[in-house]
Amino acid sequence: QREGGAVRAAGWDFDARIDDVAMQFTPALGPQAAATQFVRLTPRSFGRDGSMSSAGPGVPRIQGDMVVQARAPGVSERYDVGADGLELSWLFEAPVAGSGDLVVRYDVETSMASSVTADGGACFALEGVGGVSIGAVTGVDARGVSVAGELELHGSTLELRLPQAFVDDAVFPVLLDPLIGTQFLATTSATYDDSRPDVAYDGSNDVYLVVYRRVFSATSQAIRAQRIDASTGAMIGGFLSVQSVASADNPTVANINSRDTFIVAWEA
Repeated sequence: QREGGAVRAAGWDFDARIDDVAMQFTPALGPQAAATQFVRLTPRSFGRDGSMSSAGPGVPRIQGDMVVQARAPGVSERYDVGADGLELSWLFEAPVAGSGDLVVRYDVETSMASSVTADGGACFALEGVGGVSIGAVTGVDARGVSVAGELELHGSTLELRLPQAFVDDAVFPVLLDPLIGTQFLATTSATYDDSRPDVAYDGSNDVYLVVYRRVFSATSQAIRAQRIDASTGAMIGGFLSVQSVASADNPTVANINSRDTFIVAWEA
């Protein structure tokens, strides 16, 4: 959903904000996290190793469940929003000048410790709690030919690479594609920390709205809502992000039947 000049996106266990400069991913780690954690990715440059271009600011556009930003003519950064995370991709519509690997570089700001994982991804974690994972890099060309790429961390710089041989032989457009999601420790329950539910009924449309509190950390909660079909009990659409990552508590909901409208309130 729009939030001024930015876009707010959310899944079951994360909240994200995408503006013209960067993407900030906030995992919902529950009260075991003493403070709200985050990973902020700011694209710095892209291109072949021998000829890199700066990633200019882009205007985030919503296309269905995807947020798209043009970083240069024929080059776009994309975030496909799913329930489990954001699928980050870069679309190169035409061959990229220069030689060497095709590389995308990000400046990384995070509140957590970072490391490269054995499966070729990256992990930003709060010890004993969990954090954020970035999956291994994959490249796909217009024929559907795919290749495993590489992910590298150098201090606060994240590099996503596709090998030179693949790029030289690829039929464009080419997609560079890792997944960003919330990571839970194997010893930590990954059940969502939801509480304080309330419900109201709209008789005209035979639908309930359930509101509840999602805990991101010991100091941060969000208010979310879900429509429910009163006849079948089935969920209608995705959940609604009412108040994102703030000190919000004790949600309550009421229905104004004459207007077919729900009103949600909470304590700030």
